[in-house]
Amino acid sequence: MADGSVTLARDCGATSALYPYKTKYDKNDKTSVLPKRGTTASQKVDISSDEDNVATQFGSSLVWQYATRCIDRNYAICNLCSNDKRISTNHGSTSTLRQHLISKHGKNELMIPIDKKKDKSLPFSLEKKRQLDDYLIKSVASDARTFNDFGKSGIKKFLEAALP
Repeated sequence: MADGSVTLARDCGATSALYPYKTKYDKNDKTSVLPKRGTTASQKVDISSDEDNVATQFGSSLVWQYATRCIDRNYAICNLCSNDKRISTNHGSTSTLRQHLISKHGKNELMIPIDKKKDKSLPFSLEKKRQLDDYLIKSVASDARTFNDFGKSGIKKFLEAALP
């Protein structure tokens, strides 16, 4: 915007009566016009070091360069769509908005690199997982067990302790 302010939130319909405060933030002013939890709509809050404030949390994702958050935080309006497309942001999540911008507007720079999407479910390598799977299959075959045995509570506790 020409006046140095950025639109942080937008009235997107039904809940606007619940949010009577202004929706602009002046980058040069170190106070927020969005109230912090526990303040009234007319109070300004210093956000220069306030990580909990809504105004500082908005800009952390690049998707907000292309969308305007609705005041209720459940939706955002795509600034690139001519029909003011409303996209779910589920209390601040940007995944759906990111997918929309990539698929509909070709904003491939918003793709998250694969190396940042690390699988945190396994505490060991894929090679180690394959080795454990092989041992499991051999164990079932040699001991005449069922695969279901490894799902029972006693063996699960043992495996969780042995393979944290």
